[in-house]
Amino acid sequence: MSTAEDRLSAIRERMNAACTRAGRRPGAVRLIAVSKKQPVSAMQALYALGVRDFGESQVQEALPKLEQ
Repeated sequence: MSTAEDRLSAIRERMNAACTRAGRRPGAVRLIAVSKKQPVSAMQALYALGVRDFGESQVQEALPKLEQ
């Protein structure tokens, strides 16, 4: 199984390649990690790797995570 760091690196590589194909600067797009159904520990691991934007689809799931 790959680590969060490996998966994040692969996603960023795919994003950069997509930007190149579209003629956009990689810095012009933003990665938003979807944290739906994920434990806070997974979000903390991504935060430690530099991810700062997280998305939740339901407020009742987001509020406890925000507190932590």
